[in-house]
Amino acid sequence: MLKKVVTGIAIGCVLGLLVLAVGAQEQKQPTEKEMQAMMAAATPGPHHTELMKSAGTYDVTVKAMMPGAPPMEATGTATIEGILDGRFIVESMKSPNFMGGPWEGRGIYGYDNTLKKHVGSWCDSYGTMLMSLAGTCDGTCKVVTLTSNFVDPMTNTTKTMKAVSKEISVDEFVLELSDVEKGGKETKVMEINYKRKKP
Repeated sequence: MLKKVVTGIAIGCVLGLLVLAVGAQEQKQPTEKEMQAMMAAATPGPHHTELMKSAGTYDVTVKAMMPGAPPMEATGTATIEGILDGRFIVESMKSPNFMGGPWEGRGIYGYDNTLKKHVGSWCDSYGTMLMSLAGTCDGTCKVVTLTSNFVDPMTNTTKTMKAVSKEISVDEFVLELSDVEKGGKETKVMEINYKRKKP
């Protein structure tokens, strides 16, 4: 049943896009300037090139900081691959011992040429939410800072998370996750270190 619903939604979206496209053509043909803008928005650039450099397989170590307790540590692996001709990267991470049991997560990240922002989404086996993230880099993309607003299931309140990815070397980077309070105070809650596996 779910498969039929998803298929129906997909077909509906495709038909909707076709209707919009036909309607737009009846109104006017896009100008050369508009076509150039569309092509520029669709073309991978320097930010995408930097993202593609992270493609590979990594050993990861995780530290989760809990109030009033020593950090909980876990290990795992992560695979990052480029998709759609270098426009996005997809991350798959697994750990057999994260927070007391097996865990896995998936993320997709890119750079939106129109918004001039790094963007992404994340989901994992410890929740049913799809987190959306957006932010900027330091100009060289050695440090990428993303933020996300989400509903905390424990308190049912909206919270802000900050994710900062820092390149240490071509084969290592660290991801720091922090809770951001309304007043701007940041509390680091997790640190994930990625070390590229050698062939």
